[in-house]
Amino acid sequence: MKTLASRKLISTTHITKHTLRLPSIVVKPAPRPSIVYYIRIRFKDKSTVYKIGYTSMNTDKRVNGYYDRRLGRRVGGMGLPCGCTWVNVAILYKGDRENVFRLEQDLHRQWAAERYYGPNRLGNGNSELYRRDILGLDIAKR
Repeated sequence: MKTLASRKLISTTHITKHTLRLPSIVVKPAPRPSIVYYIRIRFKDKSTVYKIGYTSMNTDKRVNGYYDRRLGRRVGGMGLPCGCTWVNVAILYKGDRENVFRLEQDLHRQWAAERYYGPNRLGNGNSELYRRDILGLDIAKR
């Protein structure tokens, strides 16, 4: 029984990664669970705003940030100014990142007229702030 190399159909010395075509396999990572959150932020001057956002972390890590041991420093967070407090009013939705992101964007479009416009109050996430309890979920305010 003759091999392909001995029949000169294929030379084993000329096989390279360019001539050997292997089927490409695309491996998608598992969908990362995420949440859409709704929080109330009260500033030192007693003004209150509400924020809708999404994260794949828990709300506390998203708001306050966390210490990353690999980097050796604090990362993330919204950059809340000193003296302000926040309360997690509700987790609106839990699911895969793509659906969570779409829901968050839909909520921002739906409530665009109620957005907070004024000086930046946070380090980041100012475009997701609202002047009042737009969803009517803050029972502490009733």
